[in-house]
Parts: sequence; structure tokens; C-alpha cells
Amino acid sequence: MLTRNIITVFLFFIFICFYSISLVAAKINVNQKDDADTISFPFINKKGWIFFKQISLNSEVVREGFLFDSGSNVTLIDFKLFKKLNLKIIKQTQNTDANNKVALLNVVIIPSLKIGEIEFTNVLATLADLSIYDCEGMVGIIGNNILKKAIWKIDFLNNKISVLNEFYTKKNYHSISFKYKNNLPYVVVTANGKKYNNVLFDTGARALLNLKTQDTLNFFDNERFKIKKYISFTNSIYDSIKRVLLVPQIKLDKVSIGTVTMNNVPVNFRLGRIMGINLFQNTILIIDYKNKMILTSDSILDQNQYLKKDTGIKLDVNNKGEVFISSILVNSPAERFSLRLGDKVVSLNNIILKVPYNDKCSYIEKLNELMYDNITIRTEYLKEQISISLQ
Repeated sequence: MLTRNIITVFLFFIFICFYSISLVAAKINVNQKDDADTISFPFINKKGWIFFKQISLNSEVVREGFLFDSGSNVTLIDFKLFKKLNLKIIKQTQNTDANNKVALLNVVIIPSLKIGEIEFTNVLATLADLSIYDCEGMVGIIGNNILKKAIWKIDFLNNKISVLNEFYTKKNYHSISFKYKNNLPYVVVTANGKKYNNVLFDTGARALLNLKTQDTLNFFDNERFKIKKYISFTNSIYDSIKRVLLVPQIKLDKVSIGTVTMNNVPVNFRLGRIMGINLFQNTILIIDYKNKMILTSDSILDQNQYLKKDTGIKLDVNNKGEVFISSILVNSPAERFSLRLGDKVVSLNNIILKVPYNDKCSYIEKLNELMYDNITIRTEYLKEQISISLQ
């Protein structure tokens, strides 16, 4: 996620060992005697991601550009915003990412960062190249060095975030306790009778529940997974993103997280164990950093919207305007053909692909929506067109 030249990591799984973070935050002096919202402000839901509608950095107002990310232990800003704010690099720190790669990151101080009526001062942040998220308009991430200073109430029904001094009424909420490790919140998940520790609670992950690729051995007795789970492809344009050949999505019953018990839960297998934000899209979510507790209202999962059949292909666009295959789902309809990760897609449904220069974001989004139906596809490698059916 961070920068294509500095660190290799997924946005939803940041492990920055950044121990020197400090933050002086303006106190929230509100006399709260009940569960009435203390300070509230709107957020924008961008396909699951929570973006603050407005944030002020010094005198610069940023609209819909900062992500609320409990999966990042530090606040990040993009290089372009760094230059615009005329900030100075105060030091470099050695960090280790999710793939155990060590690199140096530049550290800056933001004198004033305001979210609504709340001001955080002297905020330490690291610089990141977030250009790969231009389609989302992301220029920064609010991480746990800020988030842990408050109790956050996220109302997905009304797209509103509130900051509370205390949260009093808990009887109508499910509770999930978490622990800190490297300034990140981790929960315990029980699935299929097996307990999984160190599951990252990550609001920056558009995911339901992910387990590690190594965990497939608890569900699949098949040698092919032991081989294929290690296959990966790194896009030469975006070196900071590792494209992995995914293993199947499965549905599990009796999944327990705290006092929450769910059935028919879609579980994916990725680089790490994650409880993502899609699990809470229909809820009121309380993140109580003070008491290390996550509270959520009833009916937290509508599985049907996540169980649509698809071809198993995901597409992306490189900086040459070429569409390529960025991931293939194991045991999917697509995997039965000779498609390869990184293959350039020449045509889709008998239409030659040509990415509009100024509209690549919506273009690739529309192409990926086609993956939920039968398709015909031709790649530069295969030469001949093939038909992929969902059946």
C-alpha cells in the first residue's frame, strides 16, 4: 500500500513497526451524561471504505480523501499532499512490513489536524505513495495513533461518525474484546471449532473474514493448495502490490467473535487473518479504544450480497492503458482454462478493450462487474477467444 519504491504491503494489512509515535490531542471537553452523540460529522461510504467527509490539515481542507483505518498503526499522508502542505521531514524510521521487508520511511509532523470540531496537534505521520488509490481519491489515512484517542461510533445507517467520552448503554450490543500488538487491534475468532488468534480488526479492509493461506490446511485435504497458495504475481507497474493467486471462498457455520455468533459466513484466504469492515456495513459500530472493546448492533451480516457467483477473475489497468488479469480464484470457472496472472486482456465479450485516458477508474469497475456473468475473453497469451460460464 505504501509506496511502490519503499514498501510492499496491502492497504488492508499494514504492519508498520513504528514505536516512536506520539500525539498531543486537544481534549474533548463535553459533559456527556448519556449516550447522546458528543461530536458528530458525516462520512462517505466508498464501497465499504469509511472516508471522512472533511478534514483540515493546518489551513488546508481535504474533502473525502482520508480513510478511517484501524488496520494502520500510524497516520499516513500522500507525497503530493505533503508537498502542498509544505511540511518538513523530521527523521526516517526503520519499519517492517507484512512481508517482513525492512525499509526506511520518512516521518513528518502535522501541526494541526481537525476532524469536525476536534483538533489533534503535533501529529506524527509517515509519507506514502497512495497514487494506486487515485480512483478512490485517497490522499491520507487516519491510523491508530489518532483513533486510539477517542471512542468512535460509526453509524452505517445514517453515514455518521460520532466521538463519545463514554458509551453507557451496552445491553443491545454484541461485544468483541481486542488486544493491542504493535499498536494494532487484534481479536480472536472461532471457526469450525478451531480458535484463531491475532485476527486483525481492520476497517481499511473491504473484507468480511479472511484467514491465512496456511489455514487452508484446516479445511482442504488437497496437495494442490499447498503448491498454489505460494504462486504470486507482482505487477511491474505497481511494484508495491503483490497479486496472489487466491484460494476458494468457503462458507462456515458457527463462527464466533466475542458474543457474536454467525452462520453461513463467507471466509476468504489471504496473506493474513483479518476481520474487515464489510462485516459491519448494516450496523452501528462502536470502537472503544479506552476499554479495548468493539460493540456492534444486531444483524451484522447479510451474507447474500457477498455470495454472488463470478468467473473468478479480477482485472486491473496498468499505466500503458492495458487491461490485465490481476487475480484468479482457485477452483473458479476461470481457473479451468489456461489463463495466467498478468496476462493482457485483448477483448471481452467480443469488444476490443481500450481504456479511456481520463476515465480508467469507472472503466475497470464496469469490466469487473461483468465477471458476475458468463463472458468471452481473449488474452495476448491465448490468442484465441474462450468462453467462461458460471455453471
